[in-house]
Amino acid sequence: MTIQSELNGEENNDVSENLRWLATGPSIAVPSYRSYLINGVKFNTKAQDDVLIIQNSGVYLFAHIMQVASAKDKNPIVSNMGFYGVIQ
Repeated sequence: MTIQSELNGEENNDVSENLRWLATGPSIAVPSYRSYLINGVKFNTKAQDDVLIIQNSGVYLFAHIMQVASAKDKNPIVSNMGFYGVIQ
């Protein structure tokens, strides 16, 4: 007997719908989006940018990080560093 068949039995009416949904296993349907609206700013995926006149798939993150020269480095340096990427 699987968890799904046990949860779907009539004697388990007190089981939440969320638990029943989780017991069905993974879904083959995967949501995908061509753009995202974050804090009032619209970001496109690279594929969406390729068909538009105005591009906005690039993202930049400025972070306060610890840098080391190697695994044996005993004097890490804390500094600010920028990272750039593209939303795929």
